[in-house]
Amino acid sequence: MLLKTRAVPCAIALVATVLALSSCSGSGDSSPCGPPVEKSSGRTWTCTFADDFDGTALDPSKWQVTSTAAIGFTQSAGECYVDDPQHVKVAGGLLTLEATRLPAPEPCGPLTTPYRSGMVFSKDRFAQTYGRFEVRAKLPRGVGFQPALWMYPQDLAYGRRSGEIDIAESFGAADTVSPHIHMRDAAGVDHPQGANCHVADPSGGFHTYTAEWTASSIRFLYDGVPCMTVSDWHPRPPLVFPQPFDKPFFVLLQLGLGYSANAPTPSTPFPGALQIDYVRAWK
Repeated sequence: MLLKTRAVPCAIALVATVLALSSCSGSGDSSPCGPPVEKSSGRTWTCTFADDFDGTALDPSKWQVTSTAAIGFTQSAGECYVDDPQHVKVAGGLLTLEATRLPAPEPCGPLTTPYRSGMVFSKDRFAQTYGRFEVRAKLPRGVGFQPALWMYPQDLAYGRRSGEIDIAESFGAADTVSPHIHMRDAAGVDHPQGANCHVADPSGGFHTYTAEWTASSIRFLYDGVPCMTVSDWHPRPPLVFPQPFDKPFFVLLQLGLGYSANAPTPSTPFPGALQIDYVRAWK
């Protein structure tokens, strides 16, 4: 696992939000997002969000924990998202989202299911239109697990057609990770674009998953290697390009369970864990 770059404290006290998002003055100081990241144009991205999960609890100024009992959220495999220290925990510089299977189904909000898992998102805390979004993570291995590092609109300006950006998603495969963009038409039919990209042992170590999003393209890189670039999405009328990808999106980190060919089986190695080393964003 790569060492994280820490911000050097400034000698002059600044407002806490400024400390969180801007570099300290003086030579040798660095941004909370680590060393400067250059764009292909030679310009440098500016850090807008960073969390290295250094404490012993999730930072409530940056994240909310999803609870199925509170919001009625469910997935295809029927996993129930819970807010407890087993399924969502911060320790040792990592955020860990854990999925478990109970001996028998139990009520969980609107569901009765044996599956419990963890999910957090930055809705109402951090959302941004365009920029560079990066998550360094170790994914679980095994049929049945479907971890997702993704983005969703802060406000559904276009209703069900407001779009979705999946930075990285795994479907139980040992060495394949997938980015996607999703668009729905007025009837709710999804029109995704995606790819399957090789990542060497995504469950054996930490890898860096990145999306660079502009008004004309969305580029996905895994460990710095280009995976997919989409510049030709075709929104259904009355939307026009670059809609719906022209509004602020927030970040979601989720250990979901799969369905169909990737549904959990008796041999699925529960508990499974999605570990997040850091989340960073730039504009």
